[in-house]
Amino acid sequence: MRWSTSTTVDSYVAQTTSIIVVRDGGKLVFSPSSLNASISTIVVFNFLALKYTLTQS
Repeated sequence: MRWSTSTTVDSYVAQTTSIIVVRDGGKLVFSPSSLNASISTIVVFNFLALKYTLTQS
């Protein structure tokens, strides 16, 4: 009798996390001021300012 086995390997995509800190010094200041993010990069915004708006472009 012959036995057949198969193995599957899930592909794992490593994700990078980038943190942007938003401060209020009379105007909103983003640090870093720019970011080149690859697809699947997680972008986390830490808002230290009391009032803010986030816009996608």
